[in-house]
Amino acid sequence: MSIRFAGSRSVDERRRRRLAQEADVAATSPRQRSTSKATTAAPATTEATPTSLPAELPVVSVIPRSWWKHVTLAFTAILLLAGVVYWGYHLDQTGSGLAPALGLKAGRMSRFFSTVALLAAGQLSLLVLWHRAKSRKDFNGRYRIWFWAAIVWLVFCGAIATDAHRPAALLVLERWPLNAAQAPLLVWLVPASAITLAMTRLLRREMRACRASRYVLNFATMCAGIAAMTTLAGDLLLSETVHLLLLRTSTMTWHVGVALATLFHARYVIHVTNEPLRQRRHPGRRLLQPIFDALGHVRLPRIRLRLPRIGRPRLPVLRFSLRKPKLPRFSAPKLPRMRLPKVALPSLRLPRPTGRTEASSETPEPGSEVTGKEQNSESRPDASQTAEPRVSRKAARKSAKSSKAKSAAPQVQPEQDVQQTAPPATPQRKAPERKPPPPPAEPPQRKAPPKRVDPPQSHDDSPHADFENDRSLSKKERRRLRKLKRQAERQQARSGDDD
Repeated sequence: MSIRFAGSRSVDERRRRRLAQEADVAATSPRQRSTSKATTAAPATTEATPTSLPAELPVVSVIPRSWWKHVTLAFTAILLLAGVVYWGYHLDQTGSGLAPALGLKAGRMSRFFSTVALLAAGQLSLLVLWHRAKSRKDFNGRYRIWFWAAIVWLVFCGAIATDAHRPAALLVLERWPLNAAQAPLLVWLVPASAITLAMTRLLRREMRACRASRYVLNFATMCAGIAAMTTLAGDLLLSETVHLLLLRTSTMTWHVGVALATLFHARYVIHVTNEPLRQRRHPGRRLLQPIFDALGHVRLPRIRLRLPRIGRPRLPVLRFSLRKPKLPRFSAPKLPRMRLPKVALPSLRLPRPTGRTEASSETPEPGSEVTGKEQNSESRPDASQTAEPRVSRKAARKSAKSSKAKSAAPQVQPEQDVQQTAPPATPQRKAPERKPPPPPAEPPQRKAPPKRVDPPQSHDDSPHADFENDRSLSKKERRRLRKLKRQAERQQARSGDDD
């Protein structure tokens, strides 16, 4: 129970080999006699014989040990191959009715022969796998190569029997188109060649101890290369008949060679030994082994090359709640403030009327009642009389300045005229003096507004009557003149009422 296999890679292999060893030890060790003392019975005179295994297993009887049987089987396979080629070529040349079934051009007989050979190779690979798995020294598990060999040969057998590799190649070209000469042929031939070379390389290590199987496998690999080259470029270099003969013969030869190589190695595994050979050690490795061992303990800096990571886009997480959705709040856009320039309106000062004393001296006749409004309307001059001719802007400005100066200056009359006009009897009622409004304060450090053109004023400081028809004035100036005219009329009406 203390047997250990430190070099085994899997626990199942260690357990299997330990149980096999213990079973062999128990079978070969003699049975111990019973040491208990016999009381009354007589001692046994005969001993029980141990059970023995059969001399030969059924598999051993299938694979014979003698070489002459294997050589006879190989010679028979070669004769069958030659018969298929010769008979098919003969039928194609004579044009017999069996040519569509057995001829080389039809390829049915050659396909059947290759199918049988690859099927036998797959079955023999499984037989070798069964015996190699019982090895007690195959700690590296090199027997697993026979499992993959059986799968490869059986897959090739199915492809040749059903001819499924050609439609599969067309399907691949529909999915992934390939712009190359003989693309349908390259799609299946290149992978098959790569798999065959890899399998041959691995099987040669296993067949190193058996020369017959190794030589036959090398010959089969050479025939496979000839078949591949003939399939690719044989029709360009050779005639049709030679190309057909070479293609069929090389293809069937490498299939039969694989089957015979597997058969010879099965004989070696069953009747000679199922243990793997020791791996070869080159003489140079013994000298360099200390250096390799020393370098194995040296820690070298690791160079890590990291590719830039591409961040995956993060999608927004949708969360549903029963609360009312919060609508976005939009603030009202702030409009720029527009400040208009302050306009200073001119102050109006009405002159004192000179004809008030005359109006007050006149007494109304009895029976005639005249209101103050009628008197004011009579005292106002007509617009047609006060209308002045059109004046240019410069002249209007000059006249406006002069009228302002006159209205600001006090009117002084000689005493004689006052005495003549003033009646001695009736006392004169003075009108209340009104203070002029203070001038508006100009804005600090601002450009003065453009000077407006004031219309020429009459003696009563009212706008001229023809300003409505004056086309040189703008609409704004006309409105301003209308407003001034209304204010003047109101002041005159108030002064008349006060009088």
